[in-house]
This record gives sequence, structure tokens and C-alpha cells, in this order.
Amino acid sequence: MHPPPIQIGASALQASFNASISVPRLVFLVSPTCDICVAGAQSAAQAVLSLPVEYDFRLYRVWLPVLETDSLQAAEEVRSAWSHETRLVDFWDADLIISMAYHQVLELGYRVRRHRVAWDIFLLYRAGLRWADRPPMPSFWMHQLFLDEVPKLEAETLRHELQQMIQGAGTDRTNQ
Repeated sequence: MHPPPIQIGASALQASFNASISVPRLVFLVSPTCDICVAGAQSAAQAVLSLPVEYDFRLYRVWLPVLETDSLQAAEEVRSAWSHETRLVDFWDADLIISMAYHQVLELGYRVRRHRVAWDIFLLYRAGLRWADRPPMPSFWMHQLFLDEVPKLEAETLRHELQQMIQGAGTDRTNQ
């Protein structure tokens, strides 16, 4: 069984995000040809998807053309074949519209170490948050960049935060 095709664009992600408003959601922004990015995304995805199927959440992996070698075909080749996993949906952000929206939301242009696009980041949203004109501020997020004031990606920590959120003990601890 093959995984469903990668969905294209910001409007598809926004629609999926809002359609699942009743459950926690994760959004991973990843380059498909950056080995560190892919390894982090695979580790984090494996950690959260190892939660029992009764734990209802959605994981949206957004593949980005950040590096010269990034393409939709590259994203198709590296995404894991979790064809049975209904909690996971893949997206392609060809024009970096999603990335630029997150760049603004997370204020990456104002951080000590500036980045031109948002990528290699892992965002967690509590249930109830709606995406209107732009993505909402995540309830919790991690990265694999060079940001001192935000936690570095640790798959088990992300899994724990999600699990706490699902079990109703999660709080909105927005990183700034």
C-alpha cells in the first residue's frame, strides 16, 4: 500500500489544519534533501506516531524547496511509507508561502540569528486553535536551527508534550 500523494500548497494545509481543530496538531517544516532535517523529522515523526492509535492528533509534514536540490520528487522519495498511518499528511510548499507565514508568526527575522525562511522547525498546537489569515502561534515548538531562546528538537520531549496535550494536562507554553 502506497502513502497518499503529497498535497500541494498553503490552502490545502490550512483546510486540513482547520478541519482537525478538535485535536492537537503538529506541523513540521522540512527540506527533503537536508540530511539533518530529514533525520530530525523522521525521529520526531516516529516518536509521536508511536503513540497508540487511540491518541488522536494530526501530523502535517511540510516539505520545502529551501536547498537547490529540493523538489517535489525529492520529497516523494524521502517521506517514510507510513501508508497505514491516518494521522500523517504530507504537503509541498512550492513557493514557500507556508514557510514565509511561519517566518512572520515566529518572528524569525527579529531573532539574534536571523533566518530568511522558516524551516527545520517542529510546531505543536493544542486543540481549538484556528488558522485564519496566517498560522496561529504554536503552543510549543522546537527547532534544529541556531536559536538559543527556543528548545532544540528532542523527539521524546515533543512526544511527551503531545501526550500531555492529548491527556488534557498540556498548557499553552508558547516559546518566544
